[in-house]
Amino acid sequence: MATIITMPAVVADATEAALQNWLVSVGDIITSGQPIAEIETEKATVELEAEAAGTVGQLLIDPGTSVGVGEPIAVLAEPGEDEAAIDRQIASAGGVTDSAVQQ
Repeated sequence: MATIITMPAVVADATEAALQNWLVSVGDIITSGQPIAEIETEKATVELEAEAAGTVGQLLIDPGTSVGVGEPIAVLAEPGEDEAAIDRQIASAGGVTDSAVQQ
């Protein structure tokens, strides 16, 4: 099953943060603990580390975009998962899929 990566609460009481830069691309194989993005709030810029290993299936937001804490920002896919499986996982997490954006 695909793993949803959500916007973390970088600092206490933060309700949203901005993705400053992706450090990975779709198709990259990553390991747990690997830095995958730079996240910026009013008070800090920190690297977001992957909590799981997998293949980057989708990057859901563009650099410079602010989203609420807990909102889906990326998806890690497991071997054999296709776009439809990833889209279903994103939809179940309340995010917008690439398919939905393109329609």
